[in-house]
Amino acid sequence: MSMVMYRFIRLIIPLIATCVLISCASETTGDSQVSKADASVSDSHSITESEKHDSAEAKSNLKRLENEHKENPIDYTVAFQLIQEYENQGMIDDAINVLEKYIAGDDLLIAERARLDRALLLAAYKDDEKDKAYEDLLDIAESGSEILSSEAYFQLGNMITVEGYNPPDGDKKELAKLYYRKASELEPANALLYRRLADLLYSEGEIDEAREYLAIFLVVYPDDLLSWLDLADWSVETGDVERARKYYKRVAESDIVEFSDRAKKALMKLE
Repeated sequence: MSMVMYRFIRLIIPLIATCVLISCASETTGDSQVSKADASVSDSHSITESEKHDSAEAKSNLKRLENEHKENPIDYTVAFQLIQEYENQGMIDDAINVLEKYIAGDDLLIAERARLDRALLLAAYKDDEKDKAYEDLLDIAESGSEILSSEAYFQLGNMITVEGYNPPDGDKKELAKLYYRKASELEPANALLYRRLADLLYSEGEIDEAREYLAIFLVVYPDDLLSWLDLADWSVETGDVERARKYYKRVAESDIVEFSDRAKKALMKLE
């Protein structure tokens, strides 16, 4: 991203977010639906039968990726596909072994990328290695790498807020806020971190600031109905009833009954 575009995004996103808070700029259409981003935000999803790995097909796919990796061991894109398949099949040690070969390699950028990916696996699957994962992510974040620092800061925040990790070097919520904010400074277009930061600030009782970050998230994901409901609920808590009413009405006009009913009930309570 060029510095011109970077500065433009940093300027325009907060301005648009302010408009969201002030006027609820756009109305819901019949096509509104819960965005894919919300599934990531809630960190929960249902796995359908079609998404489950067929054993024979999974083994065949794994074998194919292993062969491709052997034929072209330098290509980290192929290696990463193999690592993902290992993870899908619960073969975490095998995935880590592949990553460690790249970490020990001569290409410094790929080595750092692999170290970050290993840290994510350690954080998610190796309880006794979470401290190592945290140290690696922090080192990468503070390295000054334009490519990896933002993601490392974001993942540090996720370790604390999503994985429930207790960092050894300070208050967990203050550190999570610090890491998310640093990630947003480096990559302001990463909308999901604004949702995570909003949730964290809300849990700390900093509701006005939480609303600001949630509004920024909604600039990018305007069809995320759950976030509109949260923004309405939080507005009620701050006594901002008029804005809450606008946000509830937006959701009440949607075609998704589960959310429209909730919004209508909330509107009745405001009458």
